[in-house]
Amino acid sequence: MILKLIHSIVHKLYKLSIKVLLLSNKGKYTKAFILNKLINLNLESLENLDYKIPITFEKNKPTIFNLNGIKIINSNLHRRHLKNFDSTFHNEAKKILKYFKDDTEKTIIDLGANEGEISIFFAKKARCKVFAVECAKKNIEILNKNISLNEVKNIKVLRYAVSDKDDLKLAVDFKSNQTGVYDQNYLKNTKEQNEIVESITLSTLLKKQNINFVDLIKIDIENSNYLVANCILKNSDKIKTIMWELGYQDAEKYKKTILELDKKFKFYIDVNNDFTELNLNDVLKKIEEDVGVDTDGFDILLFNKKFDQGKGINI
Repeated sequence: MILKLIHSIVHKLYKLSIKVLLLSNKGKYTKAFILNKLINLNLESLENLDYKIPITFEKNKPTIFNLNGIKIINSNLHRRHLKNFDSTFHNEAKKILKYFKDDTEKTIIDLGANEGEISIFFAKKARCKVFAVECAKKNIEILNKNISLNEVKNIKVLRYAVSDKDDLKLAVDFKSNQTGVYDQNYLKNTKEQNEIVESITLSTLLKKQNINFVDLIKIDIENSNYLVANCILKNSDKIKTIMWELGYQDAEKYKKTILELDKKFKFYIDVNNDFTELNLNDVLKKIEEDVGVDTDGFDILLFNKKFDQGKGINI
């Protein structure tokens, strides 16, 4: 709340200062002087914030961020800027790309595609077909603009809320720049009009899209992350690699699922921008420590043991 108040005050002072400077003279030299000072002020602000992500500003055009070679239109998704503080990987997909060991065409599913930075990265950098699944209309609008901006043709955008049941009518809720889906009754007391989206299970998604094998599936669907667990277990033989956010659910439920998945998958977590293998006990301990109903937990990479060639992850 305090940050929003400060931002509002600074924004108003910023606009007022321009008006005051133009009161005495609106000629081109005065405007050039103001423009130069404002550009320098913005550059100083970026330097003070230690901002590293390349930005392109053009009049009457969206501001563009370059996330490791992927152009993304600016939006209200302020958590994207957290990637700035990882100077090596502004796009999380880059961490995974080095594990693509051959040039065979991959099938990639992006559950919780949001505005498309992961989907578009793989579509541009790898030989693949990407299924980008997103529940929110406003995210899909920006996702489609970003796809056009990057001129990629190998992404299929699907609007669903991935869940543990098919054909539910769920309400989309935007909270703290994160998109969640809930039963309509859960949100009935909110003042805002929530959009409705149809649910789909991962199993049904695979069937409807005629997907017989998945090289990589990324799962980041906030409060629905755990709801794909049963479908992962059912389809484990046709999934090679999973990048899964473990969070927003009771730790014991995840631990039970991991015990089942241990029969078929190896587990890895990101340590200093590289994936390090964890044994089962370490995974269970980390879930116990980091995962809860109200926390976003951590990301874990699962690699199917039947594709292990003794050389680690090989997507």
